[in-house]
Amino acid sequence: MSSRSTELVPYDVPIYLEKEINSRWRGYFISLDRAVNGLQGAPATASGASPLILRNDTPCDEMVFISGGTVSVVEYSRDSTTWIPTGIISGQFTVFPGDYLRITYTVAPTINLVYK
Repeated sequence: MSSRSTELVPYDVPIYLEKEINSRWRGYFISLDRAVNGLQGAPATASGASPLILRNDTPCDEMVFISGGTVSVVEYSRDSTTWIPTGIISGQFTVFPGDYLRITYTVAPTINLVYK
């Protein structure tokens, strides 16, 4: 089974444990709500030293929008060890749960996050 929370929880897993909702179902319902209604983060300007490494710690796919600044390379990784250059330096990048995006810049770009 994949680690994505939008995958349906098996039917034999109870929705409630005693008087609390089961955490597996709670994660699924939160992910489903985010997938239907979306969740948008506030725009942010990268700060600190380059490169900036973003990790998607949410159970949902994350869309990262990069604009402005002076970006030299944007790379994608599944394990934060092996980096794949995307070939583009601005625009929309989809980052799956647990994956990474590394942005190398000389002038900090503006970054917007939208959760799918």
